[in-house]
Amino acid sequence: MEQTIKILYIGNDVETITALEQNENMQVHNETNGLKAFQWMTNHEFRVFDAQQSFTCCREIDAIVCEINLHGLNGLGLFQEMKKKGLDEGLFFILIAKLKSVPVI
Repeated sequence: MEQTIKILYIGNDVETITALEQNENMQVHNETNGLKAFQWMTNHEFRVFDAQQSFTCCREIDAIVCEINLHGLNGLGLFQEMKKKGLDEGLFFILIAKLKSVPVI
């Protein structure tokens, strides 16, 4: 039996959401606004490991995949706020930036 990975995806890219949701070993929660995502995180418990690798509390997500360009609070600002609150400990945070296609003349 494989473990389910709980992902918080912060962004609105349909292709990314679809790709994450197609993996049967992933459970995806989606937020499109950085500030709302931060509020969601502060209202949910997080799993933090101590030196003996035992749980001190439980977290509802295992990793965050976050776009850099967000409404409310951009991805980098979100990560900085998470660090201030200690929400980044023991959590994978993947920051992605999509480049817009520019036509070559």
